[in-house]
Amino acid sequence: MPFTFGAFLLGSFSVIGLPPMGGSWSKWFLMLGTVDASQWVMMAVLMASSLLSIAYLMPVVVRGFFRTAPAESDGNAGHDEGGIREAPLLCVLPPVATAVGCVVLFFYADEVYRLLTGIVS
Repeated sequence: MPFTFGAFLLGSFSVIGLPPMGGSWSKWFLMLGTVDASQWVMMAVLMASSLLSIAYLMPVVVRGFFRTAPAESDGNAGHDEGGIREAPLLCVLPPVATAVGCVVLFFYADEVYRLLTGIVS
């Protein structure tokens, strides 16, 4: 399931706050806000949340990309004769589109902001 796990990887990087993902902007501005308000404890909480996100998201990625496929004779329910396969296209498109959106949001954040400001005003 390379497309599904690839999209999960990009989404995980965005939740963690790694550039070049859109989630890095929110983490950055939250950190700037804590510095401006001299809220050092809140900054530590935000950093801890990123570390905890790494701790619970990266094991899923490692298992998805580096674990060997289960043997056919295991009798695993839900696996057909061909083994594990990518989900149908309509199930794969939303996470892939969201992952692409995470990358696009990093590079075009100003344009998205201007678009949304025009819609809201």
